[in-house]
Amino acid sequence: MKAWQIFTHSLRQVFGNMGAAVRVSLVPFVGLIVAFLVLGGGMMFSMMGRMEQGMEGGMGGGGIVLMLVLIVVYIGVFTMIAVNWHRFVLLNEPVGWMPQVRMDRILAYFGTALLVGLIMAVLFLMVGLLVSLTGMVGIIVGIPVFVLLVSQSFRFTTALPGAALGQGGGISGAMAATSGQWLTLLGLTVIYLAASIVVGLVAGLLSMIPLLGILIYIAFQWAAMMVGLSILTTLYGHYVEGRALA
Repeated sequence: MKAWQIFTHSLRQVFGNMGAAVRVSLVPFVGLIVAFLVLGGGMMFSMMGRMEQGMEGGMGGGGIVLMLVLIVVYIGVFTMIAVNWHRFVLLNEPVGWMPQVRMDRILAYFGTALLVGLIMAVLFLMVGLLVSLTGMVGIIVGIPVFVLLVSQSFRFTTALPGAALGQGGGISGAMAATSGQWLTLLGLTVIYLAASIVVGLVAGLLSMIPLLGILIYIAFQWAAMMVGLSILTTLYGHYVEGRALA
């Protein structure tokens, strides 16, 4: 089953190149955690300050600015990791502990991801309207349609590694390369969602261990991020560049 081959190939891509995966992501990932702690703390102080002054609940102007900064930091860090990882796997570029910042590729990656997000948002909104208007029948029909849409989103997101490389023909090129692969992508979606649920449950249980649980949870989140990026890398390499899965 090709879907299983794609998934296991993506796992090997991460855990078979653990040293490179850590070098690509450790510094920015730790920086992101620090940013969450610092900026998240700032938002909490903003809310507490407003409450002490007898103001209505909410973050206020300062809290909103901190939240926007946090969003920008998250997008920037994730995109930087993604670009460097795709380029390491597909171009065999060497990676060091300090990530390379290629603003042209980062901006291209972000632009492609934004366009994909808008397309998928419209499609999911249409499914949501269908469910809300048709009640229980809509829910029964909507669940498999939702899974099918998620599987088709892989066709759009296959363009992302190409954006990191400056190749691949964009979204239209990715769509053409994955044409007729809906069953494989559907199987990949089911496998990925099932694995995510299992890993999420295990990570949730282990996170209750004092101190160690937090580190375990962060490790699970890191692994989930890297495997997700590797699935896109594998899809691009196989369908767009014609690489074997073995």
